[in-house]
Amino acid sequence: YLLFFLLMAFVISCCMTLFLNMMSRTTGLTLTQVHIEQAAKVTFLNVLLLSLLCTVIDGIRRKIMVDRPVRKITSAAEQIPGVVKILTCFDAPDRPFPTAGHPWSMDPHHQDVADRHLLNRHVRYYGDDVCAVIAENEVAAMQAVRAIQVEYEELPFVLDVQEAMKDGAPQLHEKYPNNILNHTQSIAGNYQEAIKEPGLIRVEGWYNTPTVQHCHIENHGCFCYGENGRLILTSSTQIPHIVRRVVGQALGIPWGKVRVVKPYIGGGFGNKQDALYEPLCA
Repeated sequence: YLLFFLLMAFVISCCMTLFLNMMSRTTGLTLTQVHIEQAAKVTFLNVLLLSLLCTVIDGIRRKIMVDRPVRKITSAAEQIPGVVKILTCFDAPDRPFPTAGHPWSMDPHHQDVADRHLLNRHVRYYGDDVCAVIAENEVAAMQAVRAIQVEYEELPFVLDVQEAMKDGAPQLHEKYPNNILNHTQSIAGNYQEAIKEPGLIRVEGWYNTPTVQHCHIENHGCFCYGENGRLILTSSTQIPHIVRRVVGQALGIPWGKVRVVKPYIGGGFGNKQDALYEPLCA
């Protein structure tokens, strides 16, 4: 078996060398130039990945738990070696978009709620992203995150569900009075007749369940680059067609300008049925 694998490795190596030589002849690039161009592409992809990583870290580190609009963001982070650019919520389009993995409906009442932004000027919950760091390496990205200073305007907040639905409670979204998104009901049988049956025990109360997170081995990840006027987005997702639509909505571009590549993913179980950082990456 060892000899077989060594032989296969030798054959693959020869094929790769032959392929690169053919590329150099057809494109006019030398073998060294081909390697350089490939390295440049990899570096570009790493920059995008690191920018999203630092966005997540920044959202967690600040521990925002109240309703706060962002006043301004100041930073000397762009002077740090290896930092390419700092993107704030004031640089990104303030265009709401949905993220749920549901098919698109022409009926507005059946469409997902557009309550997300690329970067948030109004922080509403723990983990809202307000800034993104684009850097050449993780060390520079982490240093830049620590150098960023955010000034917030504090507003009244509410942390209890029942209190949030009362008149006069602080509003998270202006379009939804009393912080109620929608009313739904499910009816089966005749309740008024059923409660008349003898021997029934009535149980009534409020019940809370803890947060549950899927534990797939592979994390969420994506990278994006431009090619021939289109965005090529590779994402660990279960919903490539819906991600394409969400990215188009978030950026305000035709959906046909976005191509989503979905490789084999390392587990999802429904947790990768949301568009997370694909729009920001694009």
